[in-house]
Amino acid sequence: VTIIRENNDEDKFGTFAQLMGRLLDVAELLYQLLRYKLRREQQWEEEMRMEIEQNLFMPFEFDCEFKDERQ
Repeated sequence: VTIIRENNDEDKFGTFAQLMGRLLDVAELLYQLLRYKLRREQQWEEEMRMEIEQNLFMPFEFDCEFKDERQ
């Protein structure tokens, strides 16, 4: 917790500037976290869509045949 102490008028503006700077830093970190979360959700949705499409267009037997050929 930050305690703001004001002794004179010059200190008021310096303290306010420090507070605004810290709030700006917090806002920037929050923005980065939200952007990261959004990117992860978009990636997950894309992976799920690709898995659904793969299951629709590729027969399940193909995977078994491919494994048999590799062995």
